[in-house]
Amino acid sequence: MCHLLGAVVESMQSLMVSSSLIRLFVELSSGTRNSNHSNLTDADNTAESGQGVKLVIYIYRKVYSILMLQLLLTVGMIALFVYNESTKKFTTEHPGLFVAALVMNIIFIIALACCEGLRRKTPTNFICLGLFTLSEGFLLGVAASTYKYVGLEFV
Repeated sequence: MCHLLGAVVESMQSLMVSSSLIRLFVELSSGTRNSNHSNLTDADNTAESGQGVKLVIYIYRKVYSILMLQLLLTVGMIALFVYNESTKKFTTEHPGLFVAALVMNIIFIIALACCEGLRRKTPTNFICLGLFTLSEGFLLGVAASTYKYVGLEFV
C-alpha cells in the first residue's frame, strides 16, 4: 500500500500540483489528518472543501485511462501477430525479432528506471511510456505468434 501511495504521490508531483495538496492527499489517505485547522493554507482550505477529493478522482481517472490505453494497444498488437497470417509467417521466419524485441524492452525499462528526466517531464514521460508500450506489445506479439491454436488448446 505504501508503494502504491508513493507512486501516486510521484505522479501528482509530475503533474505540478502544489505541495500542500500533495501533503493533504497523503494525510487523508493515511488517516493521519488532525482536526487542527489553524495552520491551513489557502490550498488546504480549498482541498478540504472538496478539491482534494476531486484531485484524487482526477488522478485515478488519468492513471487508469493511461493503463487502459496501454492494455488496448498491447492486446491489439498481439491480435495482429496472432491472427494475421503474413505477420505470423514473417515472425516465424525471423527468430531474431524476439531477441531484438527483448533487448528493446530491457533498454526502455532501464531508461525509465534510471533517468529521472524521462519520468518526470510531462511530454517526455508520455512519449517514453508509449514507446515502452509499443515495445512490450511487439515482444508479446512475437512470442504469441509462435503458438498454434488447435481446437481448444494451444500447441
